[in-house]
Amino acid sequence: RRRRRRRRRQSLIEGYQLRWLVRGTILAVMLLVVAGVVAMFMYPAELCRSLAVGCRSFDYVIIGAGPAGSVVAHHLSSDAVRARVLVLEAGGPSQRATGGSDFLYNNLTVFDVPLAWSYVAHLGQYHWDMGGDAIIAKVVGGCGVHNAMLYVRALPENIESWNMSEWQWKDIYDQYLALEHFQGSGETTKWHSMGGPMMTSAPIFKDLLGKKFLETTKNLGMPFSRDFNIPNERVGAGYYHFNIRHGVRASINLYS
Repeated sequence: RRRRRRRRRQSLIEGYQLRWLVRGTILAVMLLVVAGVVAMFMYPAELCRSLAVGCRSFDYVIIGAGPAGSVVAHHLSSDAVRARVLVLEAGGPSQRATGGSDFLYNNLTVFDVPLAWSYVAHLGQYHWDMGGDAIIAKVVGGCGVHNAMLYVRALPENIESWNMSEWQWKDIYDQYLALEHFQGSGETTKWHSMGGPMMTSAPIFKDLLGKKFLETTKNLGMPFSRDFNIPNERVGAGYYHFNIRHGVRASINLYS
């Protein structure tokens, strides 16, 4: 009997201890919650600084700061829309203004110098490890910071093949003109415009090899294209236009 009584007393004591432990835990959690709420109202600035993006809400969250994501973010955050936008990019910065490195000369990075674009494709820190020949830029600006800088628009038949009544060639063409700031001269300028944020330019240097190549294609009967961005002159041989601003690559990273 004495053993049974002792066991009962022991079990009762353990039960009381467990109850008080649970109650104490609940009380401690409640106190922490209350303290957090009080701190949020009393010290909002300090609390926000401890968070990655601060105590802010966003109208849009854009995944990827490549050519498409950067343009969409720029438009949504412009004065015309005034939306709050958060852009998430897995890659790092590329230019000095955004904390980049790999400078070639005069504070220009491998992304800024037009002739260095092929070298960028072999920098492991700036592309996804996909194997083979598939190179995708993992950097602010995306593939626009390591491609060949060719400016080639879609064709009317490309847009029409989408079969979207709200997305016609005329609408796309108007957007092309609104975005472009063309550096060039001659009769093809009527297909371009000035005043937009995206710099495009005709080649300022034409070497002897290029001229001989075009003479050869002409002798073979291939049509000469004055401008590949003229819808009916895509097929043929000619000089490309480029996204180059004053001798430096004009990628979306220029505006980051």
